[in-house]
Amino acid sequence: GLYDEPESNFGFNRARIGVMGNIPYDFSYYVLLETSPFKKDGPKAYLLDAFVTYKRFSFANISAGSFKVPFGLELGTACHALHTINRSKVVSELTAPDRDMGIMLLGGSDTTLFRYAVSYTNGTGLLVKDADTYKDFVGRVMVQPTSWMHLGASYKTGKSTNLEDPTLDDNTTMRYGFEAEVNYANFLFQGEYIYGEDEGTYTV
Repeated sequence: GLYDEPESNFGFNRARIGVMGNIPYDFSYYVLLETSPFKKDGPKAYLLDAFVTYKRFSFANISAGSFKVPFGLELGTACHALHTINRSKVVSELTAPDRDMGIMLLGGSDTTLFRYAVSYTNGTGLLVKDADTYKDFVGRVMVQPTSWMHLGASYKTGKSTNLEDPTLDDNTTMRYGFEAEVNYANFLFQGEYIYGEDEGTYTV
């Protein structure tokens, strides 16, 4: 049965190594490799991130390569800054694929009133070749009136060719989300809402 074989194993969830740097005079690079042998089926070592950024203008940087898509508060939080080991189930499910290949335009910083990022990607995720001409569009904007508070909104839309059921139209996906964070005097409040709609073979 399901509970006949108890488990007691040592392991680790992440084993990552990376390099980053600058290329004179206006470019930077970032490469991150996941090497954990305890990950789900697939290659035991693979690229998580590998992108080059043109950063001449702080209000409009351009990145190209493989990167985390800009959607939402929790997905946008680096692993070392999470309050739990993994991201929540709802975020993992509704924002998948969390990493993809394409181009991204982003601007602003922790000290600016507005911060934004928009990406145009394959929509298939890591290590998967795009089988059609459709792409995903993902965007996130944040308003930061103070150094200890921000409000944000995200949107994602995409389409893929329906190869499984000829009676249905192409697959479509849509997500939108809202976020808020207050981090003041050792008090932290965070909240995030995500809504999603899928049509096509997702429903079969």
